[in-house]
Amino acid sequence: MQLTQNIRQNLSQNLQLKTILHPQMIQMLKIFQMNYADFLNYLQKETEENIFLEINKFDALPEYIMNHKKDHKNKHLENMISEDLQKSLINNLMTQLNLVNIAEKDYIVAQKLIENINSRGYLENFEQIKSKLKKSLKVADRKINSVLKIIQSFEPDGVGARNLKECLLIQIEAQNFENPQLNDIFKKIIKNHLEDLSNRKYQKIAEKLKINVDAVEYATAFIKNNLNPSPGNRFTDNNLNNHIIPSFEIKLTSSKFSLINLEQKTGMQLKISSKYLEMLKDKNLDAKTKKYLQEKLQKAEELVENTQQRQENLQKIAEYIVSFQEDFWLKDPGYLKPLLQAELANKFEVSPSTVSRILASKYIQTLDGVLPLKILCPRNYFGKTKVHLQKTLANLFEKHSGFSDQQISTLLKKQGINIARRTVTKYRNMLEIKSSLHRSQG
Repeated sequence: MQLTQNIRQNLSQNLQLKTILHPQMIQMLKIFQMNYADFLNYLQKETEENIFLEINKFDALPEYIMNHKKDHKNKHLENMISEDLQKSLINNLMTQLNLVNIAEKDYIVAQKLIENINSRGYLENFEQIKSKLKKSLKVADRKINSVLKIIQSFEPDGVGARNLKECLLIQIEAQNFENPQLNDIFKKIIKNHLEDLSNRKYQKIAEKLKINVDAVEYATAFIKNNLNPSPGNRFTDNNLNNHIIPSFEIKLTSSKFSLINLEQKTGMQLKISSKYLEMLKDKNLDAKTKKYLQEKLQKAEELVENTQQRQENLQKIAEYIVSFQEDFWLKDPGYLKPLLQAELANKFEVSPSTVSRILASKYIQTLDGVLPLKILCPRNYFGKTKVHLQKTLANLFEKHSGFSDQQISTLLKKQGINIARRTVTKYRNMLEIKSSLHRSQG
């Protein structure tokens, strides 16, 4: 009986791997996940290699961005987003850090960690850095580790990792696979079999994980095509990727805002070549040439379709996010509301992993610079963003200095925030606020 269950489970896993990691599916997911600069390079390469692909409209997005720089500041985001975002990985990370708005001491720790991230996106020699920070800032291991987790949640996925395995594991988590078994397979391959992977020892990996060799090959192709071992490189390469090119632009007035899809408005557009379609209809075409043309046509049609799906999904998800965060644009960044990717997946009837890829490495041009789209989807902490919850707790601790954690918990529940006493204690410790006894004495 157990043997039968294991066989069924393995068959199910292999089928799911083949479905999700089929070469056509991998190409679609890769197109969804690319930032605009990578996407443009990809399209240009494909048009050079596929005779059926023609450029219907040339890319004008970088030129558009340069010609539409604003001379004035948006008061709602002033001092929070720098136009230097496009210049380096460090500035990119600092911009995201400013939007997180964490406690002052945490901010200093985060800044020091970010300053030590190298051009590939890695935080090497972490233990030595941590030792120095503990002495100079008088902070605990726990605090430094928790701040590092915040940095590792920033764009690009995998940044702030201490080694290759951690970098790839962060990116696997960001893929947001809805199948936990599939997620587990990838984690095991990365944790235990990277060397086997590079040496193409697929049979060994298959035996260890109890899956088919085909499934290992599919997983290998996915890792190579969708994970980046050097996430910081696109900020330092001397090519188009040296700049972050936003997919959207938001225009604000005192009472309203509008969203412009820059990829659709000024980006490159492809079409299928009518010349070679006619050639394919030629009855005198020899079999070898016909097969070659048919294969090229199929790949061209898949690319055009995947490009269209990228644009459609990106447009509807971005529209919803920007509209959902209306108060963030029109009032103050402090009004950012929790918005889970799972909620977006349910609303648009797509998989959570599709939402993750659509949000990955996409940016919005604002009056002050460029903002990562993903940062507009903060996690939900008892109906608030983590920043809001921490601010609420800090204000309550300050206003009611003699209150115990249980009394603070009771106050929060009256405000509709159902948070247990032990959770209040956890956040009080994170905020480095003393207990009620020590506060009343001090």
